[in-house]
Amino acid sequence: MDIVSRVHQKRLLKLVQHVKEKDYEQVLRLCDQIEANHKRMQELTSIPGPSFELLTPEPRYKMDAETKAAIEEMYRSAEDVAGIPDDCWPVSENSDFKCLFMRKYMKSSGDMSRKEKDVVDYCLSHRTLFEKVEKLNVFAHRGEYFISVDDIATLNDGRFVSTAVIDAWALMLNKRGGGGGGSNCFYMNTQHSLYLDNLVNGVQGEVDFAKKVRGCWDQWVKNMGDSANWASFNFIFIPIWIAEHFFAVVVNLVEQKVQNLDNMMHSKLKNALYENIQKTVKSQMTIFLEEKEHPKAGDIEQYVVEDVRFAWKGCAGANGDCGIFLMNHMEFFRGHPYENPSLKNRADRRSLRAKYCATLLLSDANDMKNRLERDVLEFSNSRK
Repeated sequence: MDIVSRVHQKRLLKLVQHVKEKDYEQVLRLCDQIEANHKRMQELTSIPGPSFELLTPEPRYKMDAETKAAIEEMYRSAEDVAGIPDDCWPVSENSDFKCLFMRKYMKSSGDMSRKEKDVVDYCLSHRTLFEKVEKLNVFAHRGEYFISVDDIATLNDGRFVSTAVIDAWALMLNKRGGGGGGSNCFYMNTQHSLYLDNLVNGVQGEVDFAKKVRGCWDQWVKNMGDSANWASFNFIFIPIWIAEHFFAVVVNLVEQKVQNLDNMMHSKLKNALYENIQKTVKSQMTIFLEEKEHPKAGDIEQYVVEDVRFAWKGCAGANGDCGIFLMNHMEFFRGHPYENPSLKNRADRRSLRAKYCATLLLSDANDMKNRLERDVLEFSNSRK
């Protein structure tokens, strides 16, 4: 065993020890250290480091089944303040919000509980622009999927939402009822977007982009527990991030359509690009579902492609909110346009940013929810 392997083995042994002691702060810190040191080693030498399997937005460290199970149990059984009902949430002595977003827009919002508002204030007050602080994760799932407070902070007003937030939203919706849990919808993540973009634009190279797209879908299904009953799904949502814009393509297995969900109106040139994306998704989903032995897989190539005309499609000043529109479409679209007048109004979309922040972090999909509640309480009591 070479010296690099021995160093990584020592770190992994420390990681296992922290897991056994349920010291998850040290687990997260050591994982970050391993990743940082590995990147530095790659810069200085050509020596290969430990084996990673990249997930969004952080690497998942390959480990034995016993260690992985211990990490999962650690997050589920953390002895922190747990599950405080909204109506029992204590109001701090200083109830003024710290972040400008909450002070300016959300203080009087009646559709959010005090607990939800404190969670948003905590996340959006984590640091000022360019301030260097230690990385802080606020969402974890099954000990292998993490998103940081910096990702969550992209839900602040005027910012493009992080793909990590969209992926966590898909995870939450699957856990809420999809992925074999009784819903008729399944939600993919966004990690196929780069490969899909290259595939559509005919980028040449050694990489089989079509295979990479389906590989991303397969990996995501495994992350969901690999228990999806594909024959039970009526809608498969594929969120996409291309050319600094979010939209979704939905395979509607009920009405035999491939539907495009987009809040924007585009030029003829861009429309041609999006039509190509829809056709590519259709062909790749055909192959993907054939591999899953879906009874309707052979019919998908014949599905018509439809651009769904929402009442808010093309509304002014909405481009930067494309991620918010996408999250709403994923939650409520079931084959036909639906009513939601608030999506036309920027102030209401601003409220949705705060609501989605709290909804995601306080969902049962977040194994760090208990710890987050403790940290938020401590933060709200120390606000100045």
